[in-house]
This record gives sequence, C-alpha cells and structure tokens, in this order.
Amino acid sequence: MSKLQYIFAGIGITLCTLYVLWAMLFVRSSRGDLTCAHFDVVVTDSTESSFVNRAAIKSYIARCGEDPTGRKMSEVNTDTIERLLGDYAMIRDAQCYKTNGDRVKLVIRQRKPKFRFVGSTNYYVDTERKIMPVSTSYSAYVPVVTGLNDHKLAQTVIYDFVDYVSDDEFWNAQIEQIVVNADTTITIVPRVGNHTILLGKPERYEQKLDKMMQLYQKGFAIMGWPDYKTIDLSIKNQIICKK
Repeated sequence: MSKLQYIFAGIGITLCTLYVLWAMLFVRSSRGDLTCAHFDVVVTDSTESSFVNRAAIKSYIARCGEDPTGRKMSEVNTDTIERLLGDYAMIRDAQCYKTNGDRVKLVIRQRKPKFRFVGSTNYYVDTERKIMPVSTSYSAYVPVVTGLNDHKLAQTVIYDFVDYVSDDEFWNAQIEQIVVNADTTITIVPRVGNHTILLGKPERYEQKLDKMMQLYQKGFAIMGWPDYKTIDLSIKNQIICKK
C-alpha cells in the first residue's frame, strides 16, 4: 500500500468515527426530546403470587412524584424510581430503564414467603429469612406457625425446620400447623389423625420424624389408627403414646 493510500485510509477511518459519534449524540439528543408516552410495569412472577399489583405500583410512584408519563425522556430518573421501590415491603428487587423510543419499563420481582406466623402479630418469613408483612389482598399458601413470637427464632431454627419438612413430600402434606411453645419446644398438628406430635426441641428432627414415619408405616398401618391424644418424640430412642 502506497503512502497516499495510507493517508486516504486514515481519513476514511476518521470520518467513520466522527459519523458514529455524531449519530450517537443525535440519537441521544432525539430521545431526550421525546416525551414518555408509555410506562410499563411488569411483575415477572405474577403467576406464582399476587403481593404486588401493577396499578398500585404505578399509583405509589405517582404519589411520590416520579411518574415518568408525560415527562421528557431526558428528565426521567430511573435510579430514583428503583430507590423508591427499595422501600416497598413486598418487592424483592426492581429494575427500571428507558427504551430507544418513548417508553419506560419497570421490571419487578416479588418477595417469596417461606412460612406464615399467626398470632398476636401476623407476618411472613421470606426465602431470604427476612420478616415480611402480610397482605390485605392476598394470602400465600405456605406452612403456618403459631405460638411463641420470636423473630430471631423464626428466622433461624424455625426456618430451618420448616425448610426441612417443606422439602419432604409426606411431611409437607401431613403437617397442618407448627406450634412453637413458650419453652421453644415444637408441637406438630397433623392433618390426618386426632393426635398431636410432641417433637421437643427443634434438634435431631430428622431422626424424630423418621421414627414417627416408622410408627405410621409399621404400627398404625397394621393395627389401625388408635385414638391417641399425644405422641411424644422428644426422648431419644423412644416413642411415648398417650390417650
């Protein structure tokens, strides 16, 4: 390639670079002059639960003075909208962004409850072990815990126990209610049978529930379901049944 060809090639590259920069600035400027005509709110997990209502979210953002509709795109602050929703109790995370046209999009994920505590105060503990308020318009189908109201206990030991029984197909279906007693022992109210199960302290519950399963399979399956009032699993290597 001759020296002259190198010069022309350099000029061509420079002109292309300038054009690209100009185009980017022009598009950005044009978009900034556009008025936001559409504000789309998408709840990605709306088929799983309905804690978050799109109309309510739009109304909340409007009350906070950040509704993008009717504003110039250059004046819409998506970071501010995201920060506002960081304080919204039912929202796990939110992403807000502008499209190439006159549209602002908000994508939301809801918090997911693990179980519900029912008592003097009602609340959920979510899958991130955080306390989550109940909703007046929607109730999640999750395990119910009653009795001692202790947030720290609910977020640690009780959470671990609920997580264990929820992953077991039989116990997930069999347990109707988990009662946390004042001494932090656990009583289980089963769906089938007139008895309650005294689990004791929430420790070694894998072995305790395995003993109960054997009683169901090898005892009650053969002799029928006796009218026991309580079945005590709290003592190691023992099952105490009382009428």
